[in-house]
Formats: sequence, C-alpha cells, structure tokens
Amino acid sequence: MKYQRIRLNVDYSAVGLEKTDENEAFLDAYLLDDSANAYRRKAVIVCPGGGYTGLAPHEGEPVAIRYLEGGMQSFVLHYSVAPATYPMALLELATSVKYLRKHADEMNIDPNGIYICGFSAGGHLCASLAVNWNQAFICEALQAKPEEIRPNGCILCYPRITYDNFDRLGRQVWLINGYPDENRSSFLEMISTDKHVTKDTPPTFLWTTWDDDSVDVSDSLRFIHALRENDVNCEFHIFRKGPHGQSLGDEEIGFQSENLEIFSGKRLDVSPWMALSIHWIYDLTGAEV
Repeated sequence: MKYQRIRLNVDYSAVGLEKTDENEAFLDAYLLDDSANAYRRKAVIVCPGGGYTGLAPHEGEPVAIRYLEGGMQSFVLHYSVAPATYPMALLELATSVKYLRKHADEMNIDPNGIYICGFSAGGHLCASLAVNWNQAFICEALQAKPEEIRPNGCILCYPRITYDNFDRLGRQVWLINGYPDENRSSFLEMISTDKHVTKDTPPTFLWTTWDDDSVDVSDSLRFIHALRENDVNCEFHIFRKGPHGQSLGDEEIGFQSENLEIFSGKRLDVSPWMALSIHWIYDLTGAEV
C-alpha cells in the first residue's frame, strides 16, 4: 500500500462563498501499488460523519482500509465543517470525484467505478451529490460536465436525509447561515435529499438500525421510498438494534456513543454491512468478489 495526501482546489467564489484557512479540504489516499496491473480497480471516497461540525475519525481511515482490503483504491475526504456553510462540502465531494476520474490512469482506477460512502452527516453529503450531480449550480461552479462528477454508486450509512423543518437541524443549525428567515423553509427543502431523487440518482446501498437514537430510521425510509418511486437500483438493510455512529461495528473499531464512552471488544449486529457493501459494488458491474 502507498499513502498520499491530495489537496483539493475548489473555487467557492463561484457560489458566492469565500475560502478561509479553515476550508483546506483534502483527500487521504490509500492505494494498492499495482500500476503495472491491467485490471482497473474500483474506488471509494469515504465521508465521515460529525454533524457538519467535525469529522469522526472512526468513520474515516478504518473504513477506507477495509475497502482497500476488499481490492479497491480508497480515499477519505476531509471536507469543510462549521463555520463553513452550504454548499462548500458538496463542492469538495464533487471535486473529489472529478479528480479521481481525471487521474484514473495514474491511480489505476476504473473511471466508471467511483463510489462515495458517507456516515450520518457524511451520508447526507453523499446523498446530496447523488441527487445534485447534474445540477447547474455545481457543474458551473466547478466548470465540469455532469458526467465528470457523477458517482457510479452511493453507500449511505445511518444517513441524515431530510431537514424538512427547523427542529431537525439540531447542532447543524449553522447550515442556514446567510439565509434570511423568509427563505429558510425553501432552503431546508433544498437540502432535504429525499425530495430531489430522480431516475438519474446513482444506484444506492443504504443501511441503518431500527432503534438509531440520533437519526430516526424514518429518514432512511423516506430516501428508500423516493428511490423506489423513481426505479433506482437499491440495496437496503435495517439491522434490528444499535446506536448511532457505529462505523464498522466490529470488535476492531467498537463504537463511540454521544457521551464518548468507547465500547471495545464487542461484535455488534451491524458488522456484516461492510462485506455486503463490497459485494454490492462488485455485483453492480458483474465483477468477481
């Protein structure tokens, strides 16, 4: 394996926002060093959660390493969080997809096999790109063709999907910064991803737990319903129990609850999701696992 850090150059001014020292987005790349291999590998960009106020480390590198072990080139996106505002992180994720596609040869990536994987708020970020990749406000800002920033598939892990009312914002209230009170309802609808699913939304793998104590299972069900209504290929798993933020959900990573208590050495019911998602990626293209 070889590791490298890739700085992302994003023109935020195109959407009326200003870059600051806190908006230094980058990709951590974990690459299988087989450039001489004729086989092009799938790639996964991992977006940790953290309520758009931080990035949860247990949802970043450990997940990327597991996809690497599954034979894929893996990346962790360190996207902008508060006080950065919408759509900075969305532009950064779109830029990441565009970068991998442009540099597919040198990183031995299948340009038609680029997937995004997000947890909680990172799941909302991935869902946002999945439903907006062909929208003018992103393409024009990045001077990109829609097909350059379209992910080939989307993996959503206990994702936040909708913000259909002010109360749902929680600690992510900063997202509305710069939006006058009279425009807030339209903005909340704009960032509620279930309302913007179309037949062009990429295939989706989604998992959550029935008793998630932070993002209710209804969020995932809304997105699944929208995918079904638009005939979008989907695989969906509801595990019967487990709190929010479990990441890999196995004895290696444990899970971290909101009170920061670490539970280690305990295999949780959600741990099969990783193997299922790897199989799903290969199955989409008919490749062997």
